[in-house]
Amino acid sequence: GTRGNSLVSDIHSLLNDDDISDITLIPLLDMDGTSFSHLSNPDGNDNSPVSCSGVPAVKAILAARSPVFRRMLYGEFRETTSNNDNLQVRLEYSERVLQLLVEFCFTDRMSSLDGVNSSSNNSCGGSTYNLEEKARLLTNLSGAAHYFDITKLEADIKRQLVTMMADHPSLACAVLDEASKILSGEELSLLALERIRARPK
Repeated sequence: GTRGNSLVSDIHSLLNDDDISDITLIPLLDMDGTSFSHLSNPDGNDNSPVSCSGVPAVKAILAARSPVFRRMLYGEFRETTSNNDNLQVRLEYSERVLQLLVEFCFTDRMSSLDGVNSSSNNSCGGSTYNLEEKARLLTNLSGAAHYFDITKLEADIKRQLVTMMADHPSLACAVLDEASKILSGEELSLLALERIRARPK
């Protein structure tokens, strides 16, 4: 795309640009929230699904959007593992959560989740989500947004989940299930319980 149109479009153009990327976020969980540690097979026979190579990003943009990334990348908790000037940071999230987190940091939106059945163009994480899967993914993303102190993302997700549960009350069960697994899930759990209690039998 053409550079110089606007700050937002120029920053967006850096998303997934391997030439500019100086950090890779490595997911330690698969799409179901299971640790990838079970994939390391000492026998060498590889019958398990293979994890993706990670989510590329730009350290300065992550640090500008998140005080936690700033401390992690430039402050007292600075990560030191690097590979050819590309820092690799392992995080306890799924690849899709990390993709959406990075997308929001670069664009202030979650465009790849717009609509009910959105798909990602990423060859590793690309898939179509039904409403329940989307609600679960957003709930997990909310936990990441809370951890990295990206308050606008957390508020956007909360609004989206409240709307989804109002339109489809049965989604409250999926939100409650996922929210119970994350440290910051109390508020979403209460919203889901409120929706479940309000639903006529």
